[in-house]
Formats: sequence, C-alpha cells, structure tokens
Amino acid sequence: MIAHALGAIDGITYTNSEAAFRQSIENGFQYLEADFALTSDQQIVLYHHHHPETDSEKSWRKQKAYQMSWAELSSNKYVDKHPVLELGKFLTIVNEFPSIRIILDIKTRNKKKVFIAKQADEINYLNAIALKHYKNRKKDKGPLANFLFNLFAWSDSSRVYPHQQIINELVKSCDNNLLDRLIPQVDICSTIVVDGLYSFPTKIWKPSEETIEQSFLLALKNRCKYISLHASSVSDVEVQLSKQHDVEILVFGTNDQSMIKALENKGVSGFYVDNLH
Repeated sequence: MIAHALGAIDGITYTNSEAAFRQSIENGFQYLEADFALTSDQQIVLYHHHHPETDSEKSWRKQKAYQMSWAELSSNKYVDKHPVLELGKFLTIVNEFPSIRIILDIKTRNKKKVFIAKQADEINYLNAIALKHYKNRKKDKGPLANFLFNLFAWSDSSRVYPHQQIINELVKSCDNNLLDRLIPQVDICSTIVVDGLYSFPTKIWKPSEETIEQSFLLALKNRCKYISLHASSVSDVEVQLSKQHDVEILVFGTNDQSMIKALENKGVSGFYVDNLH
C-alpha cells in the first residue's frame, strides 16, 4: 500500500502535509507518494491542487503551484491547520525515518496550444473531446483522437517538464542513502533527464501517449520495475503484459477494498490509496 499524496489527515486528502506524512507512518505505511511542483518563483513545494475543503481554501486550492508564488502559497494552510511543505523541510522529516521509501510524482503542465476556432464554444467542445481521449491510454486513440491531437499540437513535447530542476536539487541536497530511497515516476520525455542526473535503483513508468503494449516495453527498456495504471485500466490484458515483461503493476484511482482485493488476486502488486480502512 502506498500513501497517496502522503496519505489522509483527519479524513482530508491531497494535502502532502507533514501531519499527513506522520499519520501515514503511524498507520504503518512504508511507501509514501508525494507531489512535487514549482511555484511561480521556482520554489520546490509539495503540492497538488484540489477542491477546497474550507471557505479559507477557496482562494487557492483550485490553483496549481505555478500559478502562485511561494509567499502566497506558504501564507495558507490546509483546513486552517496544516502548512504547505517546501523541499528542505520535507527532506528533514524523511531523514527521521530511514526505512521509508518516497515515490516522486513531479507535476508537469500543458503549454497553451489551442486550435483557433471562430467561436469560444467550438474551442471548448474540441478541448473536451481531446481531453477525453488524452486520458484514455489503454487502447490506441483512433483516427478522430489522432486528428485532434495533431490539430491541437498536443503531445508530450507540448508539456513543461520541471524534472531536471527538481531532481538536480534533490541530488545536491541528499546523500546517496536518501537518494536510493526515492522512487521517481518517469515517462517517455522525463526518463532521459532523470537518468542523466542520478541512477535511481527503482523507478515507476507513468504511461503518457503510448499504447499499453508500448508502455510495458518502454518500462522494461528504461529499467522500471513498476508501471502505474488507473484501476479502470487494469484487465487480464495488462496483467498478462505485466507477467510477460516482468514489470509489476501499481494501481491508482480506487480506495474500494473489494476492487483492491480483486485486483490483488489478478496479480497487481501495489495500490496508491488515500485512506487505509
């Protein structure tokens, strides 16, 4: 079990907070996933935008890290109690627990490339179609989706990848013992950058635009022991590919215990969960 976004605190998820971290340790988690991002002034923070839990969060929780400065972000607290973590503080906490492993989910962002349509409604409609197909990585996207991707110039190359800056700072700030406890999630664009900065002993493949068959091949080629897939995307096909390529599946997108048990019985190796029941 992997504590998603450092796990829940008081039933609140996606905080990536110190309190959530410590609660997850108390709950017995040995693997914790953390969301890393850059603020508008290039501060490395642990942050994932989410729906507001309280009235005081309405002014900032829906925004992404790059839309705020560190001064803005650090002046707020989750549910009026838990501060946003910056990298230095986080590493100090991790060093308290020498057996804990941290999965790094480094947040990318889209460049704004939109087809010039005559009406705003046309843009929104086409965006909706493209987004729907962009999120469906299980099968080949088909001619309509491929047409839209070309039309919008949407590809991994149209995303901003802060991996070099964040991994480089981790390499400078951590000794090898701590670095070897970090598990980066990588994809077809970020893996070269990450591998060029440090040879992490464990990595997780994060599929992007490729088909599921290509994902397993790329995971194997890039020395990734694991691949992360949404719960709805795991069928007998994915399980068979996992066995064929010796790349284990980690599932996100469900806290349902019956689904987790069913997927475990199929051969899934691990789960990102928000709450441990």
